[in-house]
Amino acid sequence: MFSQAIDRGTLKQGDIVRHIVFPIARLNSTRLISKVVGAADGKVSVEAVLEGDPKRPYHIAQVQGTHVPCAVLSQCCDVDSHQNPPPHSFVLCKVVPIPARIKQHRPSYETLTANADPYGGARAYIQNFWLGEIPGLQGEYMADYSQVMTASWADYAAVLDGKVAELDDLHRAIFRVKAGAHFGRAAKEDVEAGYEDPFRRSDSPAAPRLRYLERLSRAFRLVTGKD
Repeated sequence: MFSQAIDRGTLKQGDIVRHIVFPIARLNSTRLISKVVGAADGKVSVEAVLEGDPKRPYHIAQVQGTHVPCAVLSQCCDVDSHQNPPPHSFVLCKVVPIPARIKQHRPSYETLTANADPYGGARAYIQNFWLGEIPGLQGEYMADYSQVMTASWADYAAVLDGKVAELDDLHRAIFRVKAGAHFGRAAKEDVEAGYEDPFRRSDSPAAPRLRYLERLSRAFRLVTGKD
């Protein structure tokens, strides 16, 4: 499951990181930090505090949150520390203990721990990736793709500093496929309406035409079995 050697120079998809403040924004109880801009006749005027680039300012807010371990959900190429310029942000998902109800139901527990193929036709926990015991943490855990947060690239070093485990190549690939299955699964109404694979519909946008040399190269790859 986990690699024996941890790359301390960069983040990778599926990395387990500790000490993450995971925000839970409640729209009706979120409070914006404000400052006084005027006062007259016993009334105070305030405005929300803004920080960041003047062209892309953001509010300072008080939100609910928890202090939890997370897994890197963004793909490896999107969290490569050598990007220049780097992206504005990357995505983490929450790592949570295995629920008691799953542990107590043997078939469910075995399905979860198998990290079954989400496209295999059998039952699979598409929303979760079983991690088992994580070095430095107590208990048994799974990643929950449905609970995600955006981390600023400005906090990259702090997130990397909290890295405690790295998936081996095989399980990183399984993590990626299960995440794709979770976010790409078709809703029942889409399946019933014939939109499960929209690119195979006759009314889908036409694929861009390839130039002659690109078509020739593609044909060669198909004939030689490389595509």
